[in-house]
Amino acid sequence: MPESRATIMSSSSDTDQTTILSDLSAAIEALEKGKVSAPVRIEVEDGIALEALETCELAALLQRARGLRLITMLAAGENVERPANMRLDKPALHPRVREILDALK
Repeated sequence: MPESRATIMSSSSDTDQTTILSDLSAAIEALEKGKVSAPVRIEVEDGIALEALETCELAALLQRARGLRLITMLAAGENVERPANMRLDKPALHPRVREILDALK
């Protein structure tokens, strides 16, 4: 992965104010902290980019970026810890779902 900083710039067109982020980890951090707004593009490498054109797409962009980072880490053989709510010994259920499942027993 490239160095951990984001390069934030507007695209060249005056009518298209797309924010372009060039580092995946820094882009994820910027999205998590709400430092960018739509439209935004994360340029991964070799012409591959992730985009959110509208504000309602930002959460999905963040999810895709996190997934790509995880896949990249796994492919590189890095040790990846799973979040506690994804561990096999502790399923994460919404309280209403748990209530419904308990009622079906």
